[in-house]
Amino acid sequence: MERAAERWNTWRRRSNELGGERFPVALQGLDLAGVDLRADSLMVFDFTAANLAGADLRGVDVFDVVFRNADLSGADFTGGQCYRTIFTGARLTGARLGAMLSGARFERADLTDADLRDADLTDADLRDADLQYADFSGADLRRARLPKSLPDVKHDARTQWPEGVRPK
Repeated sequence: MERAAERWNTWRRRSNELGGERFPVALQGLDLAGVDLRADSLMVFDFTAANLAGADLRGVDVFDVVFRNADLSGADFTGGQCYRTIFTGARLTGARLGAMLSGARFERADLTDADLRDADLTDADLRDADLQYADFSGADLRRARLPKSLPDVKHDARTQWPEGVRPK
């Protein structure tokens, strides 16, 4: 596990030294638990079924990235921006997702206990996601596609819901 994270951090350092150019990268199934991706820019990456548990993604800019069936439990995306990002089937339990996630796809994702405070989830697809105990305080969910039932989610007066949705 540490070796994969170490290789990633070495690649990142060398890439930045070469001007930070990015190209399509396939990292399916790799164990990158705890990897440091802070304030990086990830474009056209495929992390399908990768282990990114506890990854530090604070302030990251993500473009056309696939996290399908990835383990992102405890990962921190705070302050990041995710464009055309797919989290379908991902495990995001306890993840910190206070980021711009507009249009992100979370179908069948496990967001149990996820911290989505102040997240921009406009136009996001959260249908069939497990949102039990997720914290949406201050989140913008306008035009988001949500499950029919939202039991036990946390929210506050600042939370902006899609038209016609008002959880108890």
